[in-house]
Amino acid sequence: VSRSHRLAGEQEVRIQDLEGEKLILMQTTSHQTGALVMRRFEEAGIRPNVILQSNQLALIRQYIRSYDAGAFLMKDYLSFISRESPDIVGVPIVPPISISIGLILDPGSKPSQTDTAFLSFLRQAVKNGTLIP
Repeated sequence: VSRSHRLAGEQEVRIQDLEGEKLILMQTTSHQTGALVMRRFEEAGIRPNVILQSNQLALIRQYIRSYDAGAFLMKDYLSFISRESPDIVGVPIVPPISISIGLILDPGSKPSQTDTAFLSFLRQAVKNGTLIP
């Protein structure tokens, strides 16, 4: 949300706090939001006021500013947007929306350079606490 948004000063928000708020979601095909966020609203019996679905961070940033809207973003996306736009702040949702991922490697083959880089990234994310094993 923008620093001027009514929820900007909150330590955390619940889905119920977002009823009626203008919201931006990543496209429903996105692993990040889509079904996970919509399921949270459904569980709360709330129909979200979605004004935009996009995977374009520049467009999401503009809508946050122009329409006093909130967006559901992963921490990394928020960090990226906040670096370029200090007028945008994150407010955690409680309980957090978690994503489960799986990784399958062929034990009989040597990992590629890309595989090794990705595994290193995952290990670092676990170490930093941004990814829970």
